[in-house]
Amino acid sequence: MLQAGSPSLNVGNILTFSLQVYGRHFWRYLWLSLQAYAWALVPVYGWAKYSALMGALSRLVVQQLRGVTESPLQAVTVAQGKMWGLLGAGMLYGLVSAGALVVIGGAGLLLTVPLALRLEGLEAWENPWIGLGFVLWAGVVAVGALVAWTWLVFRWLLYPLPLVLEPGVGPLRSLPRSWHLTQGAVVKIQLVVLIGGLLLLPFQLPVQMVMNMVQMMLLVFATLIGGIVSVILAAIVGEPAVAGIGFLVPMVFAFLIPAFLVGAVFAPFWQAVLGALYYESQCQREGWGLVLPSLDP
Repeated sequence: MLQAGSPSLNVGNILTFSLQVYGRHFWRYLWLSLQAYAWALVPVYGWAKYSALMGALSRLVVQQLRGVTESPLQAVTVAQGKMWGLLGAGMLYGLVSAGALVVIGGAGLLLTVPLALRLEGLEAWENPWIGLGFVLWAGVVAVGALVAWTWLVFRWLLYPLPLVLEPGVGPLRSLPRSWHLTQGAVVKIQLVVLIGGLLLLPFQLPVQMVMNMVQMMLLVFATLIGGIVSVILAAIVGEPAVAGIGFLVPMVFAFLIPAFLVGAVFAPFWQAVLGALYYESQCQREGWGLVLPSLDP
């Protein structure tokens, strides 16, 4: 068993375990994921339920790693008690990430736009080498800004886990808690997400093809239903705009449902990844014994 300060799990260990969890508990976790994505279609309350069900999936993974037997119902019950906190933390995460993007993007513009205007004033663009140099400089600034922003975003990525696993952690403490846990581990987290996305590609392609066929069928039904509804609304209300909404709503759902189904299929894998990352970070930074259990029957 590894203790704090000992070599941490590598990217392959984390992804292997996450894939094992994903395969072994696929149908049970898929059911929770489908419920979550169905709730995501409902504003505010549904978003909170979505956050709770996603949090329950990660909690189940971490409890399994800890050797604690917990049923999905128990995990959902705990997570639902924190659903408004999870929603608030998610909104805070989005606002902080957007704010960081604005600040870093603004700094990137300050490093490039004044220089471009200065070169314009000096009529230096006629020299192709100066133009090439500016393009290279702008590329370096853009890459640097992207790296800086993703570094910050990944430092806060584990914010839901403390909420559903640690007593006394509220929405305002969840992001600082993630910041503490991910210290020195951002590159590993980025590699896990990047390689995990590549590993899923062979599975995503056939699923996406099936969903494209489903979407075509839904669009046919949406066109038929939307046309009927719009005619009825036009006859009742007499307003073309209202009738247009009656046609638009089924079309929106026809595009959303396949995308949500694809998300629901792969969400348990990513929640398993988050759970494994959280467990390993907690073990490494706080002295927990760390071991990945065997999932073989």
